[in-house]
Amino acid sequence: MLVDGHLAKRIVPVCTSALVAFTALSADGQTAPPLAGYHLGDTWSRIGRAMPCQPDSLPPDWNVKVKHCWPGTLALWFLRDTLYQINYTLPDSALSPDASLPADALWDRRWKQWSIRRFGEPDSVKVERTDPNDPRRLMQVIVRWRKPSVSVQLTIMTVTGSREAPWVHISVCGERWVKCESSWIGLNGVAK
Repeated sequence: MLVDGHLAKRIVPVCTSALVAFTALSADGQTAPPLAGYHLGDTWSRIGRAMPCQPDSLPPDWNVKVKHCWPGTLALWFLRDTLYQINYTLPDSALSPDASLPADALWDRRWKQWSIRRFGEPDSVKVERTDPNDPRRLMQVIVRWRKPSVSVQLTIMTVTGSREAPWVHISVCGERWVKCESSWIGLNGVAK
C-alpha cells in the first residue's frame, strides 16, 4: 500500500514514539528516563547518522549487525537499528566539587538521591575497598537495578591519596534485545 507524503509525515513520528515508549521501561514500569538525552529503543536511523560510529567486533555466534557510536562522553550501542545500551562516563568537570570524596561518600551525598529519582530503589549496593594499609587505596561503589526489560548500573571509583578525579560511569541496557551482564566497568550486552 502506498502512503502519500502528507500522511507519512504524520504516521512516522507516532510509530517512533510508540516504539520508544514500548521498548524501554523505568523503575515505575512506564518509560525509561533518558540518559544524557538518549532513550533505549530509539533508532540509529533517526539519531545516529551524524555520530562517529563503527561496526562492532562480535563473537562468532552473533549473527546480527551492531553499531557502536561515540557522541562525546557517551557510548551508544545499536542492535540492527535499535538503541539497546547507553554507557555514560561523567566528565571530570561534572565531578570537581566532590573530587576529594571517597566513593561511598559520593554515593551517599550526591548520586543516591539522583539515582533513586530516576531508577527507583536499587536492587543492590556493593562497596569494595582495597588494602586499608595502602595509602593509594582504591574504593568503588557498584549500584545495580534490574527491571523487567532494563538493567542499570552506576559505578563510582576513587583512589584515596591521589589527585585523580573520581570516575563515575552509568550504564543502561535494554534486556529486550540482549542479556545485560554486569562487570566492574558497567553493563555488557551479550547474545540471548
